[in-house]
Amino acid sequence: MKNLILLACAVAIVGCSGEKQTEKPETIADRVLNVKVTTAVEQTFEEQLKVQGSVEAKDSATVSARVAGPLLEVCVDVGDVVEKDKTILFKVDATELENRVLIAREDIATAKAALAVAEANDKRAKVDFDKAERDAARYTRLYEQKLVTDNEYEQAIVKRDAAAAQVAITEANILHAKQQISQAEALLKIAERNLSDATVYAPISGVVNKRFSEPGERVDKGTQIVAITGTGSVEAIAFLPSFYYLKVVVGETEVALSIDGAELGRFKVTAKSPAIDMKLRTFEVRALVENTPAAIPGALVEFNFIITSKSAIGVPDSAVLSRAAGELVYVQSGNTVKETVVTTGLRNNGFVELISGVNAGDKIVVEGQTQLYDGRKVEVVQ
Repeated sequence: MKNLILLACAVAIVGCSGEKQTEKPETIADRVLNVKVTTAVEQTFEEQLKVQGSVEAKDSATVSARVAGPLLEVCVDVGDVVEKDKTILFKVDATELENRVLIAREDIATAKAALAVAEANDKRAKVDFDKAERDAARYTRLYEQKLVTDNEYEQAIVKRDAAAAQVAITEANILHAKQQISQAEALLKIAERNLSDATVYAPISGVVNKRFSEPGERVDKGTQIVAITGTGSVEAIAFLPSFYYLKVVVGETEVALSIDGAELGRFKVTAKSPAIDMKLRTFEVRALVENTPAAIPGALVEFNFIITSKSAIGVPDSAVLSRAAGELVYVQSGNTVKETVVTTGLRNNGFVELISGVNAGDKIVVEGQTQLYDGRKVEVVQ
């Protein structure tokens, strides 16, 4: 019986030693993950500022009456095309102004006649003075020789002095007459200018966009009559926060413009306010827009200011993950990946600037990165 038990045990031992051993199960760490990568390369990144603004005609004018009076005629209407210095815009009744011109011309003629009289009197006064001066000299010699009385001598001296005074008067009259002529001529110029201003021509070429007054109305100097929008260049105008004042450089800073999603192109900043508005803490910026039919005065325009532009290493936004350690990417190293913490910067068009952590030429995982960890095996697929 004891031998049978021993034999059974031996058979059992032999059976156990002959069985095939089970393999260790595969874990996630052993699996190779398919990923896609991109090469980190240098590209251009821009600091941008987006705001809304408007389009205005570079040349525009609100034309007002230059003289007071009844508005005789408005020669243009809204939509009319006008030409600088050629198209008549409106006329003010010039009857009173014409009369002023006539009066001023008559005043000049009167002043010139007075000058002629004064010059004639002056000529006669000088002849009288010459005679009186000679008589006074002769009587002085006779008086010294005691050949004339004191009274005769004194009368000759008085006549000479009176003749000299009369010459001074006539010369003053000449000066006064000349001043009267100058004043009358100045008044004539003013009257003629006012008469000329009664008919007003277009100060710029463009299109009439507003008409404020109608014929028959009495207007004062400065009353608005019509407004003209120039058909030449236009300006895009926006207001920026004061923080950007020193960053915006006239002639250098670029701005991309678009209207209703349609791009107009890139333009240089042509002007900015010389000071910041103290209440709003903003400043005005202008960009000249030429040869762009879509830029219609009054249109709402989107501004995208290019504040700075630089070359830096960039990767797609999706490649950068946020973790407890900070922002990171996975860099391919052979058949594994390395978890790399990075410092990011500007973002443009779906790409992010990597300030540190990655070198140009590194292979960065852009698909499958959410399932990665440092050292995981990968296989790059197309």
